[in-house]
Amino acid sequence: MAVHIHLLDNVAINFHITGKNLPLPPATEAELRQFFMQFDVNKDKQLCKEELKRAFNSLGAIIPGYRARRGLGLADADGDGKVDVVNELDHLVRYALRLGYSVKN
Repeated sequence: MAVHIHLLDNVAINFHITGKNLPLPPATEAELRQFFMQFDVNKDKQLCKEELKRAFNSLGAIIPGYRARRGLGLADADGDGKVDVVNELDHLVRYALRLGYSVKN
């Protein structure tokens, strides 16, 4: 996409935006589910706070520890300090969707 910007005193700037400069579209629910699942490194079907912190860091969160704590607080329905990927992951995914994160394929 070519962009032409006119500035004062007849000065113009032309530049070209390529695909690599464009932001990624927000992730879908399915993409985020799959994304979070890969951070269950010990394969116990639960995401602990440290696994969530790594996931939010990978998503580009500025303060991944905060996002992990917030996501855990919203998703941990049984209060065990972990997000069960079978019963509680949907709450975490909806939280990440609201924040507009993108997932690189």
